[in-house]
Amino acid sequence: MEDNRGDIEYYRNRYGYDEKEAEARYHLKRARKLISEMNRADAEAQAEAEAQAEAEAQAEAQAKLAAAIEAGDEGAVEDVIKELLGTARYPMTYAATFELSNVTPHFNALENLLMNRALARQYPEGWGRRRQEGEGSES
Repeated sequence: MEDNRGDIEYYRNRYGYDEKEAEARYHLKRARKLISEMNRADAEAQAEAEAQAEAEAQAEAQAKLAAAIEAGDEGAVEDVIKELLGTARYPMTYAATFELSNVTPHFNALENLLMNRALARQYPEGWGRRRQEGEGSES
């Protein structure tokens, strides 16, 4: 495992996290990246397999189209053209959409919990503007 001390110190200094919060943030970021990489790799493998199957289906449909044109059967030509157009699938788009809708919100929620802890510790009176001495009271 790589040296994560620098990243943890960065989170402590940048966001005011304590040691455990900074370590949790580091691991959340790392887990988010790994899950994204796994999701992308699966989608790429699926896209490759589908592209190969689509290429084979296209070659077969083109042969059918040539035979239908040669036979002069207009109905068969239309059917083969519909088959050639097919219903394309988009595994990379699906993977990105899945990640954005089903994975990202959970990581965001966990990161927000850490940020809220740090903010509550840094601003125990709340996150609004502090009242300075000499300011008038609101009526």
